[in-house]
Amino acid sequence: VLTVAASRDHICPENAAMGLNAHVGSETRDAIVIKGGHVGAVVGSKASKVLYPQLTDWFEKQLN
Repeated sequence: VLTVAASRDHICPENAAMGLNAHVGSETRDAIVIKGGHVGAVVGSKASKVLYPQLTDWFEKQLN
């Protein structure tokens, strides 16, 4: 499981996302924390340089 949290997220605060991550049954429990809010972390101007490369790296590691 990969949890993506945003540091200034008011919809799903970082500590709530991390709490969920800690209780999943998967042996793989990774997390990425992005600076910004809920929407900005995914579609903001830095998302393609900050979030998406980390997602790509995580998926590549899981598939290899």
